[in-house]
Amino acid sequence: MRVAQVRPLTGLRFFAALWVALYHLTRANRDLMMHQFPDSWSLWQPVAMTGVRGVDLFFILSGYVLALNYLDRIGGRFSFRDAGRFIWARLARIWPLYVVAIHLCGAIVVVRHFWFDTGHLDRMTGSAYVRQLVLIQEWSITGDRVKTWAGPGWSLSAEWLAYLLFPLLALVVLRVAHVARTRTMIGLTAMAIVPLMIVNVTQESFGGDGWVIRILCEFVAGMLLFGALRNLRLSDFQRSLAGVGTIVTIAAMLAVMYVGDNLWQRGFVIVLFIPLIACLAVGKGPVESLLSTRLLVLGGGISFAFYLIHTTLLEFYRDLAKHYGWAAAKPLWAWAGEVAMLAVIIGVAYLLFRFIEQPARQAMRGMLALRLDDTTGIPDRERERVPASVR
Repeated sequence: MRVAQVRPLTGLRFFAALWVALYHLTRANRDLMMHQFPDSWSLWQPVAMTGVRGVDLFFILSGYVLALNYLDRIGGRFSFRDAGRFIWARLARIWPLYVVAIHLCGAIVVVRHFWFDTGHLDRMTGSAYVRQLVLIQEWSITGDRVKTWAGPGWSLSAEWLAYLLFPLLALVVLRVAHVARTRTMIGLTAMAIVPLMIVNVTQESFGGDGWVIRILCEFVAGMLLFGALRNLRLSDFQRSLAGVGTIVTIAAMLAVMYVGDNLWQRGFVIVLFIPLIACLAVGKGPVESLLSTRLLVLGGGISFAFYLIHTTLLEFYRDLAKHYGWAAAKPLWAWAGEVAMLAVIIGVAYLLFRFIEQPARQAMRGMLALRLDDTTGIPDRERERVPASVR
């Protein structure tokens, strides 16, 4: 069951990354779109402006996929050796590309400063650089957080905390999954999101130090969700029903976006990420088939690189448009150029994925003789069907 379900979840990662990019693109062009397309603005801005929640989808997916690959392996008993190998495997997955991204994007910020006088160099300090390298830039207890030079790369600092806690969380989740029924585990999954929703209502945002409760609630929810589904043995009919559930859940997500009047109200879409992932994980239907196509699975593979670099490259394009007068003379053409830039960014992301992310991950895993096949628990005959990008 696991192999068949990894592919649609990988394809989902691509749409999550595009959703975040759509949010950043729309937010930067909000005034232009409202004046140029006032009639259609209300039709598509609820979806576009809720794209910031794509980060939350990534967090839940991360908990689920890591539980899929590692829960049974390291959750039986605590071992410093197994925990260390897990942490190294996660470093191999994210750190090489992340380091390249912060240097690449940092260099672009410097170019923007001296060419367009728009790059902000005040936060490009030595201490900020070191904190980014060791992935603790979001961990400040003083509230003086330093965002990464690679834009949304701040979320890697949040995920790093979850990775460090995973070996301990796995001990609890696996034991609970052994004694609890599926419906109990689903209830616990929903309960894990409740504190986050309370913060969403009381603060009307997840800003400031809200990243801590955001990553912990969502990451643990993803782990618990896998614990709920790990022993399911569904018939073809039940899997088809789950495929219908995927469509119904997507419709419900759209309803939440259009009913909500502002971002915090639309934040309740996070609750629906749980049934979305669950249905995709066990379902069989048109959405699952689409997300499992080779092209979208590849898109899921490059989604990490795309996510890291998209804001910096979009900002660089905006500086070009202003510098050469495109934005003032033909604002719609300048905006269309931003949309076209997404295709360019996808191309750059593919190159980073193909020539940096994949080789570096394999090299780092090889340092400890970590074979990818040994970490999945997937039968030999099926392993070649699992994209390495999600292991």
